[in-house]
Amino acid sequence: AHRGASGTAPENTLAAFAYAIEMGFWGIETDIQLTSDKKWVCIHDETVDRTSNGTGTVKSKTLSQLKALDFGSWYDPIFINQRIPTIEEFLELCKLGSVVPYIEIKTSYTDVEIEGLVKIIREFDMEDSSVIISFELSNLQKVRYYSDFLALGYVTSSFTQKHVNDTVDLGNAFLNVAKGQITAANMQMAKDKKVQVEAWTVDTNRETRSL
Repeated sequence: AHRGASGTAPENTLAAFAYAIEMGFWGIETDIQLTSDKKWVCIHDETVDRTSNGTGTVKSKTLSQLKALDFGSWYDPIFINQRIPTIEEFLELCKLGSVVPYIEIKTSYTDVEIEGLVKIIREFDMEDSSVIISFELSNLQKVRYYSDFLALGYVTSSFTQKHVNDTVDLGNAFLNVAKGQITAANMQMAKDKKVQVEAWTVDTNRETRSL
């Protein structure tokens, strides 16, 4: 469920995550970023402008400042006062709903910041039942340094032998590539290395059958 059930409720909110559980999805994707006081929160954009009644970048605001914003009304007035979730709130809901947390790390982060994220997931005892994905290979390499158990997804807009090799080197990892890059030749390249491949973003049954 991409950003939760984002066709039913405002993306990356507890309402969207709860709907996804009710609808029977096996996992829930969310995007995470750090606040100015180093708290992980669930939001896709680098700014709050599109999905809240506030303005400015996520990294320039404290968790308290972000929690004061309304992240629901932009989607529909019935969702007024939906607040930005922390990673802890997201993981708690996933654990209660028995769904897989599928977490995309936006932008690049330091070793200490990534270590902190892994510790949070470990505290929820979800290290072997969560997925971390990122466009930034360095993020995934840091996650792997701190955890042998987390499944990793290397998100790319292209599909080359190097991407396949880097995925193999990560261990317990898969490629998550732009759907237009998926060809029979590229898939054979992945199969030769026993690398699983996901496609983004597949919106129709026809696209699914084609892939």
